[in-house]
Amino acid sequence: MSQTAIPLEFEQYLQNKVSLKQPTDLNEIIFAMIPDLDLSQPIDRTVSLPPLEQWVFQQDVDQIGKSGSNAVVYSVVIPGSTEPFTFNAMFLRDKNVPNSCGMVVYKATETKETGMALTKSMLMQFDGAAAAANVTIDAATWQIDYQARLKGMDEDHRLSCLDNYGHTAFVDGFDVTRHEIDQTKYLIAPGVAYVGGLRIQNALSTVQTVDSKPTTLWVDVYRDGTALSKHENLFQIVATTDDLVDYTDSENRPHYVAKLARIEADGSILDLRVKGGLAEHVADSDPHPQYFKNGKEELRLESDAVGNPRIIASKAGKKRWAIYLGDGAAESGNNIGSDLSFDSFDDTGNLLHPSVFSVTRAGKVKINSYGASQGSMTWFNLPDGKILLMFDTGYQAIHGAAGTTVTIPFTFPNRIINAQSCDGGGGCHATAVTPISSNQIIVWGKWPGDGAYRDTNIRVWILGE
Repeated sequence: MSQTAIPLEFEQYLQNKVSLKQPTDLNEIIFAMIPDLDLSQPIDRTVSLPPLEQWVFQQDVDQIGKSGSNAVVYSVVIPGSTEPFTFNAMFLRDKNVPNSCGMVVYKATETKETGMALTKSMLMQFDGAAAAANVTIDAATWQIDYQARLKGMDEDHRLSCLDNYGHTAFVDGFDVTRHEIDQTKYLIAPGVAYVGGLRIQNALSTVQTVDSKPTTLWVDVYRDGTALSKHENLFQIVATTDDLVDYTDSENRPHYVAKLARIEADGSILDLRVKGGLAEHVADSDPHPQYFKNGKEELRLESDAVGNPRIIASKAGKKRWAIYLGDGAAESGNNIGSDLSFDSFDDTGNLLHPSVFSVTRAGKVKINSYGASQGSMTWFNLPDGKILLMFDTGYQAIHGAAGTTVTIPFTFPNRIINAQSCDGGGGCHATAVTPISSNQIIVWGKWPGDGAYRDTNIRVWILGE
């Protein structure tokens, strides 16, 4: 509990400053220790500065700022090097003018400790206070809660570690072994771990007594410190049969827990550590399983049976593409002696299109079969799932402008996207094609000289899916 007041003498001081057209200049705070101070009683406004023998410290005001137009904040920052003192009252004054006490605060007894920096502010409020003191700077620009800011920085760092290591990652050590002589004691080896995003280090072997078995050993991690010490991550080993969860203690400190080991009834040890860290990541044969879950492809470099390099692209653990380098032969057995060749695979990982293309040592590119053929029809299964179909057909002039309807010897599962045509014979007829269903098209042929419809051999390309 505290009491505040603006003494009557400040009113006279304010009137004098106004008549001289000068701003008020409250520039010093006096700290005092008043005996038998009764905080339940309001402050008598006739009060002035206390006797000098009650003064314990005084300091010039470090910062002044307004809080709205009718309040001004006066602050001092007392450095940690200042000798300790105890106080229960604060007085704000203009040290250059007698009888100028502007504000009095009576409060609970407080001690400025050795090595502790102390910030104290006095908010003086009356109509036109900011204008009277000629203060235009808002107190919010320098009244910063550094404790909240530092806690926010700590939490950002904890969350960053949590993103990288997960809730639990024993990077090194923390092995649990049984004491060779005292069978009720277990040794926890030195090591490093992340629990709940907090990094802990066990610098020396820790001894844990286990009187009741079976039980589970847990690591309980929290962050703590005082105003006079650095904050650090601390931990304790807990033996319990309860299934622990993260919690907040009575001092509002978050705790994060992780299983360390289970001690069986016969005293044997079951390791329950969740391993983590760079070494564990590198040793994992599949450290990024999420790439399969979200459908992305995985690339890896390996060697064939005779040591030639090849690049394999996989999806969901199945081969999709293979590029063979140097003298390596494609899985089809073709293209030995080429500098590069390429195979593709279906969704199950089986070879679909062997040696789609190859590049010889002479630098020539050979495009190989990529699909299948039947009679005059050839189709290509494209990597994106579409189908490119090529075949020969004909237009009969007796069909005139209606065109010749052709049933495609291949039905597209969904639709025809686009169709193109050209003269498939020895002439140079003008041709046209338009799809009318997933397995039918209409074709036309004309002699460009007179524009008359003519019987025409037509080659058609159709893209569908």
